[in-house]
Amino acid sequence: MKRNTFVRIMCIFLAVLMLGSVVLVAIQAFAYGPDAAAVVATGDNNNKHTVIIIAVIAVVVLLGAVFAPTIIKKLKK
Repeated sequence: MKRNTFVRIMCIFLAVLMLGSVVLVAIQAFAYGPDAAAVVATGDNNNKHTVIIIAVIAVVVLLGAVFAPTIIKKLKK
């Protein structure tokens, strides 16, 4: 039982850590404008919408991973 609790806590911690990095990248995308940072001509159009969509998807996946087991157990009963 203790091992299951440890694994669950560690998984949640790592998921929050990964989500934090996605959110920081989204914040950084808004903080730097095209004038503030020199963008190398690689075809990147400095599209901020893609970063926001990825951040929203990451939040939804994290919430689904945290609450899905509880919802599935309740539906089976």
